[in-house]
Amino acid sequence: MVIIVGDEDTVLGFKLLGFNKSFIPKNYDDLKRIIDGLIGEKDILIITEKLFESAKEFLKEKKSMYPIFISIPDKHGSTMKHESRDIIKEIMGV
Repeated sequence: MVIIVGDEDTVLGFKLLGFNKSFIPKNYDDLKRIIDGLIGEKDILIITEKLFESAKEFLKEKKSMYPIFISIPDKHGSTMKHESRDIIKEIMGV
């Protein structure tokens, strides 16, 4: 199953495509609670870049608990820097 974590617009777009398992965190603590609550489901986690950047250290700790993290741009476009791409590659094991 694919899980979407992002802002309202991103989540709505994925829901329109048929992805029903989604979360809109209100803040960093809410994001951590959501991620911790999903551990063990072994799903693909798609998360917007802004959220990924705000929680990259926390997500690195959780990388062994998810098969795949995918960071995507939100409605404002990509904000990824070269360093972020390296972190995503590390998390994905590439």
